[in-house]
Amino acid sequence: MADHIVKIIRILLGYMVLSLSICAVISLDACAADLVLNGPHFADPNSLISFTVIIHIAPNDVEAFGFDILFDPNILDVVADPNGVVTLEKGNLIDQSIVLAQKISLDRVRIGGILFPVDTNKIFQSSTGTLVKVPFRVKRTYSENDIRITSTVDDISSWTTETILGAWLFLPPDSESGLCFMNSLR
Repeated sequence: MADHIVKIIRILLGYMVLSLSICAVISLDACAADLVLNGPHFADPNSLISFTVIIHIAPNDVEAFGFDILFDPNILDVVADPNGVVTLEKGNLIDQSIVLAQKISLDRVRIGGILFPVDTNKIFQSSTGTLVKVPFRVKRTYSENDIRITSTVDDISSWTTETILGAWLFLPPDSESGLCFMNSLR
C-alpha cells in the first residue's frame, strides 16, 4: 500500500511541475551525464551563485575523486580567499570525507576528495545526489558554454560530464515514469 502511495505522489509531483512551468521532458538516459554541473539559468551581474556538482546514477563505486571546473573568467569568477582556497558546501553523498578546492588559475578551480574511513565509506554504484556546491560571482550573462567540468581523475576518470542551467528536478531511477524535468524559463 505504501509503495502505491509513493508512486502516486511521484506521478502527481511530475504533473505539478509540468503544469506550473514550461518544461522540456526528456528520458533520464538523455537527460544527464554521470557528473552534472548545474547552476541557475541566469543571474544579475555581481550576484553570488552556486553551481552544484551532481552525481547522476554513478557507474561505479567512488572512494576518491578529482576534477576541474573550467570557466570563462570574463563572465564568472570562483569565490576564493587570497590564497585561492575555495570553501565548498558538501553534498548529501559525502558527509564524512575530506574535500578540497583550489583556484589554480584565472579560469580553473580544482576539486578533489577522499571518503573516510577508507574501504568502508564510499559513494555506491547507482547512487544519485549532490557532491558539492561551488560559489561563483557573476560578472556578465553566462551560458552553458561558459562553464564545464573537465580533467576527471581517480574513481570518476571515465565518467561523462555535462553542464545544465536552470532548475533540474529528476525522479529517481526506480521511478516508473523515468522522466526528467528541466526548467526552460528564461
